[in-house]
Amino acid sequence: MRSDSQADREQASSRRATPTRVLLALAVLTLAIIGAFTADNVLRACDLQAAKTAAERASRAESDLLSRMSHELRTPMNAILGFAQVLQLGDALDPRQRSFVDEIRQAGEHLLELIEELLDLSRIEAGRLALTVQGVRVGDVAAEAARIVGP
Repeated sequence: MRSDSQADREQASSRRATPTRVLLALAVLTLAIIGAFTADNVLRACDLQAAKTAAERASRAESDLLSRMSHELRTPMNAILGFAQVLQLGDALDPRQRSFVDEIRQAGEHLLELIEELLDLSRIEAGRLALTVQGVRVGDVAAEAARIVGP
């Protein structure tokens, strides 16, 4: 949890004069002086800059959260999958138990794929992942989804 002094420092840093803000302020001031902007337009330009800054901060926070969350989910999931694979190696399981272990392994692999897809979305938003167009066999995807949620 953040302390009040930390929140105050973050708020102060968000008001800090960056080169972009200084240039924006000078441009708005210049245009206001020559009459190109009304007072309403000046306020709107400042609101847009504040909204852009907030959106960039939220995007960074989302990326950080996804990165931490993926690690926190992947580590225990890999342990579960490892145990399932060890169980599949032996002959101690009857067919019913083996089918349960198969389901655990398949569901775990599916969850790992979902986590990777979330990370890919984060990478796409950050411009760190190029998209490629691929064909999808919709029938196979639907069958897999039905199998996962079915009884």
